[in-house]
Amino acid sequence: MQVISKAPEDELGIPLPIIPSEDFPYLKIGSEELSKHHQFFLEGTKRFTTLGSQAMRLSRILRTEVAVHNTGPRTFHSFFNRSAGSPSESGQYHSSILGISGYLPDQGVDLWNRWAEIRPLEDWEEEILRTTDPIESKRYRNLIFDVEIMPIFFEKIVKGQKLDSVDAELIEDFTATCQLGRVRDIGHQILGQLIDQSVQSLKAPYCNAYEAGRLHPLAPPTPGEVVRGIIGEDERAERIVESFHKRLMSRALQTEVEIVPLAA
Repeated sequence: MQVISKAPEDELGIPLPIIPSEDFPYLKIGSEELSKHHQFFLEGTKRFTTLGSQAMRLSRILRTEVAVHNTGPRTFHSFFNRSAGSPSESGQYHSSILGISGYLPDQGVDLWNRWAEIRPLEDWEEEILRTTDPIESKRYRNLIFDVEIMPIFFEKIVKGQKLDSVDAELIEDFTATCQLGRVRDIGHQILGQLIDQSVQSLKAPYCNAYEAGRLHPLAPPTPGEVVRGIIGEDERAERIVESFHKRLMSRALQTEVEIVPLAA
């Protein structure tokens, strides 16, 4: 059978899921009849090597039936040999956010009739894919992700945002105050603004998907809240705030602006 190179995806660049059979709900996780399908994958032995591409790959893992996954004549990988996703770090960031928010395209790949048919998901098929995890209510059972690498990647993206767009008065207060509590409060406001900046181009499609019911029912209403939830409020957030302060201190010194050092 001739392999078609690129797996189908929707208008947001998200791979279409493999459509399950009616027997799927009766199959136990860990059984030989089920396997995990990484929806982002490369040809042959090629591997995702950058932090962003690895995060993207781990953001969409579909539990699927072995019979239509990678063993046999009518399997997904006998039709398609790659789904590389976005080559840009910002695109990988956006795909990762959609993945951990439970975004599900409204079409899928039907492999149960000896060919690969792209068609709309039926209600019962979507219900299977959207089955809630019995232990973690904010996750799906069959469309899963590995969150371990996400905070590291998201921190990198947010730290890389330009500070020029942040409110000037906020920047002035941030660099002028010597009160540690005040510095932290302002720093977290700046963090919030830069998180919003990092997801600006994703905001409209994410909110459209949220309103259309394409996300997990418990997903936050904005992508910024997703990022903030992954970064957290503790050590990682404090580290990012400190990095902002150091950058602004350095910039102020270069322009010979008098500022007060951060209190210990």
